[in-house]
Amino acid sequence: MKKQVILFILPLTIVMLLFACSTKEKVEIPKEEQGIAINIDAMLAENVDQMVKETPLIVVGSFERLIKHYNAAYDPKDPTKEAKNSVGERKLFDFRVDKVLKGSISSKVIQVSQPYRFSVTDLTEEQVKARVGLVKDPYYFEPEQGKRYVLFLRKAENPPPSSQDYYGSFVIHVFSVSDDQKLSVVKPDPRLSKQKVSIDGKTYEVEIHTSLDPPEGVDGLTLEQLETKIKQRSS
Repeated sequence: MKKQVILFILPLTIVMLLFACSTKEKVEIPKEEQGIAINIDAMLAENVDQMVKETPLIVVGSFERLIKHYNAAYDPKDPTKEAKNSVGERKLFDFRVDKVLKGSISSKVIQVSQPYRFSVTDLTEEQVKARVGLVKDPYYFEPEQGKRYVLFLRKAENPPPSSQDYYGSFVIHVFSVSDDQKLSVVKPDPRLSKQKVSIDGKTYEVEIHTSLDPPEGVDGLTLEQLETKIKQRSS
């Protein structure tokens, strides 16, 4: 299942907006109160055992190159086309697989997409023509070239252009592998919970409310111990 994201755009002057909805009058937001709050209901794993159980493909390897950026949001009227009024931008990478821990692949190099940015909307003017700005996804991370990672993946279920990609089974789905084979969760950057965005010449403070809690049971775990967990689950 893809990351479940529900965006509730709540300008801080919500009382004024409710009044505007009923009267259809234009509302001006005082500069000191301009802000947007976003709630994201994301798919998180409670622990590493859940990740192993519910993930169809687990691989070890490294990111090689950035292939492209693309909009994963699609037109609900025609799912084969990208959405025109919303953005769910992702980065598509080549990922070279050293070892498959669970599942199967047909090539040693697979395409893995990572969330990058999404659109937020200013709904302060008559609630009709929404103006759009982009903020970084709070679960975004920049892969390090040459570093080894364990990825918990599933195949994209959406129509083209993303149908051949793999993406995370959970929003936190990447473990880094140290030289001594110990695993660490690649955690979201908490600074992305507060961002600034410019929409039609106005600057807004954006607060993103979501859980950044990593799965339990990873600290101190080695790659060999993870492999044992997977084999025990499969037997």
